[in-house]
Amino acid sequence: MPPEKAFLTKSGVWLRNIYELNNSLEYLDEETFNHHVNESKNDFVSWIRDVIKDKELAKEVAYSHSRVELRSIISRRIRELEEIIVKEELKEEHKEEKKEQGSKEEKTGKAEDKAANEKNAKETRKEVKKVKGVKGSEEKEYSLSERNPGFIRSLLFSRTGLVVMFLLGMIVGLLIGRYL
Repeated sequence: MPPEKAFLTKSGVWLRNIYELNNSLEYLDEETFNHHVNESKNDFVSWIRDVIKDKELAKEVAYSHSRVELRSIISRRIRELEEIIVKEELKEEHKEEKKEQGSKEEKTGKAEDKAANEKNAKETRKEVKKVKGVKGSEEKEYSLSERNPGFIRSLLFSRTGLVVMFLLGMIVGLLIGRYL
């Protein structure tokens, strides 16, 4: 805070923020405190409202004329503000972690899926060529695994395949548990 916005107490102590105000309330002499806070005025209210820009705290402090009460109000407000700051920082960290995790998953997931798809396409083309070369124009139905032996591998090693296999395993486990 610039020196011109700091609060100068009657005893010559400079206050630059609410932390310093809170601490000074503990050791300010009675004469200095009563000079700034009395029945006709509360100098701290206008400084908190106009310089610190905390209107909520200024409203609460306005009706306080005791040092202990003033310190209690300011201490509580400091804790509230610190909690808000910590929550905001945690939210930001969480957003950044999610963003980083999402971009990593997106990059690796897309690369893995693309590689698996390309590999499966190549294997399928090879199998089609083999079948056409050996059998000629003879039409025969092949199972999915016969037509594409990489199909099983793609189920086991792709993210989607793992989810499908997991779900199938869960269903089979439930059925076995039900009939045993």
